[in-house]
Amino acid sequence: MAFAMPEADPTAGPKTLGFLKELPGALADKLIQRSHAVDHPAGSVIFRGEGGVHVALVMSGLLRSYLSAPDGRQITYRYARAGDLIGTLDLAGLDVSRRVQSIAPSRLLHFDAAQLERLAKREPALAWQMIEELADRLVQALVAEAEQRLRALAQQQAQPPRDDERVERPLVERPHQPA
Repeated sequence: MAFAMPEADPTAGPKTLGFLKELPGALADKLIQRSHAVDHPAGSVIFRGEGGVHVALVMSGLLRSYLSAPDGRQITYRYARAGDLIGTLDLAGLDVSRRVQSIAPSRLLHFDAAQLERLAKREPALAWQMIEELADRLVQALVAEAEQRLRALAQQQAQPPRDDERVERPLVERPHQPA
């Protein structure tokens, strides 16, 4: 069963997407001036966790953020669509690579991470948008974790107990009688 993905209007500029549409026009213009739009074909790995900070706004397409272990195992932890902010941080000591890959042809607006940081320190409106973005991601992660735990619990309870876990019960239980 296929589903239609919401796409950004290709004629609209980046100021109509995601957190940029919430910023004052002049501030959004400052961010866009030092950014660059790049088209990424389906299957391309955009961020390979090579260190540093990488930030981009999805203008169109579908991407996945995933972790890759040294033995080749992968786990996708987030999907991103038009208007979503994606990126990677340099997390020293973590023995996995954080990567972002396009699933469908995608257009990204890559930001200058140093400029984004400088402006966020000086511009409360941008700092607030970054806080909201991180809070949304945290809530999404917590909801996903809760759903996973509830599915595991439901699956565990749906399975009959093993022989060593069975509790002998009489066929007919007698009601409890007060002493």
